[in-house]
Amino acid sequence: MHQRAAAATMASTERLLQEQTKREQAAFERLGKLIDANQKSSWSASQEALFYSFSSLSEI
Repeated sequence: MHQRAAAATMASTERLLQEQTKREQAAFERLGKLIDANQKSSWSASQEALFYSFSSLSEI
């Protein structure tokens, strides 16, 4: 019984880590797209987009 509970806990932890990794990857992809877009636009737009990107990363 104890082994089954430990296995369930490990599976749950693994799922949470996978979800966290997916969120981080998505945030970094958004950041990369924004940086690319910002290199083609004005400096003030760049500042605003980077601020948004870093604030969304801090929510992870």
